[in-house]
Amino acid sequence: MIDPGHATRPERIAVVHNVDYRGAPAGDDALPSAAADADVEEVAEAVVDALRSLGHDARVLTVDDDPAPLIAQARAERVTCVFNLVESLGRDASREAEFVAALEAAGIPYTGNRAPALRVAQAKDRVREVLDAADVPHARGLAVDAPPDQPALDAAGLGWPLFVKPARVDGSIGIDQGSVVYDLPALQARVERLLAHLGGPCLVEDFLPGPELNVAILGDPNGPVAVTTIDFGEAAGLGIVTYDCKWTPGTPDYDARSVPATGRFSEALLDQARSSARRAFLAIGGTSYGRVDLRLSAAGLPSVIDVNPNPDLHPDAGLAIAARDAGLDYPSLVERILRRAGLEAPHGHSRHPID
Repeated sequence: MIDPGHATRPERIAVVHNVDYRGAPAGDDALPSAAADADVEEVAEAVVDALRSLGHDARVLTVDDDPAPLIAQARAERVTCVFNLVESLGRDASREAEFVAALEAAGIPYTGNRAPALRVAQAKDRVREVLDAADVPHARGLAVDAPPDQPALDAAGLGWPLFVKPARVDGSIGIDQGSVVYDLPALQARVERLLAHLGGPCLVEDFLPGPELNVAILGDPNGPVAVTTIDFGEAAGLGIVTYDCKWTPGTPDYDARSVPATGRFSEALLDQARSSARRAFLAIGGTSYGRVDLRLSAAGLPSVIDVNPNPDLHPDAGLAIAARDAGLDYPSLVERILRRAGLEAPHGHSRHPID
């Protein structure tokens, strides 16, 4: 059990999320993302409710393309901290870190991880390089900007089946049961579709047979973590977390649920997962809360498949489920994240800590 710690003093907090997805066009063959985009509005309201239950003055503010109006509003309203839920600016996920950098430049404390970690994690191909340098076990693979040929796969030491995913989007967008491919024509067709709809690069990786483990970083990467796994129910498919798993009620994949991993796996294996997850999160520069996803290789080794320094904070999402299993209810998780805000400033200077 994790001690949620002492309560914070009352603060004036702006819970900020992006609204750039509103009115976005969607073609008949477009890959889905609307549910993932809109989820952040529910999260923002849940965070506001949690903050108010803790005695804070909290309200939702939004940002679209330019952070400047939001920063001016925050200053005018004497906001003491921004609870950051921003995932993109101007419909461009690669600008996620730009918002945090603008807050830092304005001297406004904020929750979550700093801009360098967000920039690295937004590019999953770059994360692979960071994990290689840190000697963290992860799925073997390569990044491609065009459908690969067999010599490219051979040079990377890859064999069938393979897993294909977009490298520059989150929320399992672009992932479904067809993400696992068994031959070169299927691989090339999958890469072509992802490039057409989501841009490049794509990651082509060894398909790890699973199961999946999700390690929740609960505010401090050097502090306690909690591990969950995915129960896919009766319609398990290939046991992968697809877009439908998270966002599409009524589909077979939506039956998947995050459940505590303790008791389902040996403590030795869970310790391996915790260690690899913590090393991966610190390697990308994580300083606050986050989630690291791993799958078991054919040899039973926990291998990192994703590092997320801005995970879904919905009360029913995996991070909150992991926190509850560790003894933190939702308001306590929100409080723990809030307490971390402002503690690590650029260039080592203190910056209006919340504590």
